Amino acid sequence: MAIQYKNQPFDLTTDVMTTILTLDVSSRAIVQNIQTENTSTGTVTVVSAVFDSSASATTQMGTVQMSTLTTQNLANGPVVLEEQDALKIKGGSANVIKGLVSYALITGDQGTA
Repeated sequence: MAIQYKNQPFDLTTDVMTTILTLDVSSRAIVQNIQTENTSTGTVTVVSAVFDSSASATTQMGTVQMSTLTTQNLANGPVVLEEQDALKIKGGSANVIKGLVSYALITGDQGTA
């Protein structure tokens, strides 16, 4: 088992739910921060969600109202992603929400839970 600490930048160019991070078939991740910035001159609604591959379902994690020119962490605690899961974010306006996901990527034999 190996652990790598990684950052994944994102820039939402649409106002639909967008996949920010997808894990492969042999990796898991612990997301620590989803640092998100509203670069617009108005308030924007931001929705975060996790796609659970094993259940083929998307679960909403939270909705926040981001004031103009503010930065906020969308992860209020660690978020665990399993094999083939995905982190998704939707901004209420295109081209105004960007940020960085910081996570620990765990690869190799992890056993079964």
